[in-house]
Amino acid sequence: MIRTDKYKGLLFLKSQGLPSPCFLVVESINTLNDSFFDSYAKYGWTIRTCKKDGLDEVSLFYKNQISKEELFEILRIRLQKNTDEFYIVYHSWDFWFSFNLIREKYIFIVEGKFGSQKDISSGIESPYFCLEYNRFTKMFNSYNHILLESNTMRYIVKAINYMEHIYSDDTYYVEVATTKQKELLFYDLRVVNDST
Repeated sequence: MIRTDKYKGLLFLKSQGLPSPCFLVVESINTLNDSFFDSYAKYGWTIRTCKKDGLDEVSLFYKNQISKEELFEILRIRLQKNTDEFYIVYHSWDFWFSFNLIREKYIFIVEGKFGSQKDISSGIESPYFCLEYNRFTKMFNSYNHILLESNTMRYIVKAINYMEHIYSDDTYYVEVATTKQKELLFYDLRVVNDST
């Protein structure tokens, strides 16, 4: 079994001060009365599934940019049928580009595309750009020879700088979005290889 624990990953991102979405955990139908749902979600709502045991959280149900009505309908159905799950809900965003960031000791691997990288994470699609950053040499190498504009690279460097300040020997996998409003958001973190 794979231990991913998406919820703890999101809490860890917040505890480390990384920009991440404000979210609500939904474990029961009563939570649908929370005032969080009164907030304006310009690009709709996102729902992500978590397992109560934190195990095998791969390819679970999620949906982005849905109306509050659709969100409530999905939650009502899933909360009744799937007693081993709970849900994380937050405002969706308008992607500019997004990427997966893998940190292994002194190397960062960056794989991404313009728009949502979800199909890259799921293994359905190959990344549009793939970079390696060496923390010691402070150099980037492009695996697929795609040259990104300096404005795009600035956000990738900013994400790496955030991750460099997290002390750990663990290998991390992080999903990062940059919105069209130029907001950087970390919204998924998994420990790939626990050093302990």
